[in-house]
Amino acid sequence: MELERWTITVACFWGTCSTGLIYLFSIYSGALKKQFDFSQGELELINTAVFCAGILGVFPGWMSDRLGPSKAMLVGGATMGVAFTFFW
Repeated sequence: MELERWTITVACFWGTCSTGLIYLFSIYSGALKKQFDFSQGELELINTAVFCAGILGVFPGWMSDRLGPSKAMLVGGATMGVAFTFFW
């Protein structure tokens, strides 16, 4: 039971961290543009991809119903981490 509590805590922590990246995009988008010489269109593509991920939120809901919330959070956090890694 104790291990399950920590699993849920870690899943919520990573879910919160990955969600925070979405809300902070306007803060670090200028640094991305300057550091990687992105055009405004490329930055908009990144932001649009994040927006589409929100629209596709029905799939995480389905996964949460099937696997439980803690496993769904782990899968979702890992998926978002990999997706943001590919943006680099």
